[in-house]
Amino acid sequence: MVTYSGKSQKRAGEKLSMADRKNPFLEIGYDADQHIPRHVPLDLKTRAIMHETNRQRVVISIMLDLHLMTLVGYIKPNAMIGLRGAISQNLEGHEGDAAAHCAPRQVLVNSMPPQQILANPPAGVEAGRNPERGWALDALFSETDVLPVNFNICDSRAERMGLNDAFLNACRQVVASGKYGGEMKPDVVATLVSNAFDRYRSDSMVAFRAAIRRLKDKLKPTFLFPHIRARWIEQLQITEQYLEAALDSATVENELELSRIEGLIRVYSLE
Repeated sequence: MVTYSGKSQKRAGEKLSMADRKNPFLEIGYDADQHIPRHVPLDLKTRAIMHETNRQRVVISIMLDLHLMTLVGYIKPNAMIGLRGAISQNLEGHEGDAAAHCAPRQVLVNSMPPQQILANPPAGVEAGRNPERGWALDALFSETDVLPVNFNICDSRAERMGLNDAFLNACRQVVASGKYGGEMKPDVVATLVSNAFDRYRSDSMVAFRAAIRRLKDKLKPTFLFPHIRARWIEQLQITEQYLEAALDSATVENELELSRIEGLIRVYSLE
């Protein structure tokens, strides 16, 4: 089961509204929506592949930070790793679109977001403040793609059917591997994070397949209102594209390129 902890203005695990979430880009002086001049494709297939590719990139990037935070000492051996709803968001939907988060959930370390631990380490953490990396990690958790509402619905369904558990279990694995046997060497970091991400990707595909089966069951009745059938057919097509995109390993290879990991190690090794 997914462990949820930590509370804000709503129940733990429940996503805050856009008005309640902070935008890390506004904090450094950008205008709203100015920081990502991203071209959004119009066809459903390309949008779905783009969003799933961004999800994989963000997930593996977060896992890299969690692993390095453990090696440096920001995350202690007895830390409890949990999830809650999003607390930050970089874009806002307009005119029927919604901002779909790339990270399935916000990770918590002993009920505290890891980006806040980097910015202001709690008592007992000897590693010094690293607010710049804390901001970068917050930007990862805040990243969204502005897409039609059906994409958000597909994300939520997949999360309920195992995507949240996939993310949580992989984060726990990457933290555990940092506690036991991890080293500040690019090849070792790449191997351990890759192993944890392989688990996430395998479990995410199980979640997508479960969501696909659920949608096919919903489409079985002979009579459905045409607008409802059309909505579920589109959601089925989106989720099938998520599953197809999850099979592509190019994102993993790019994010775990050794020179990139070496750079991150230097960031975390600064005194």
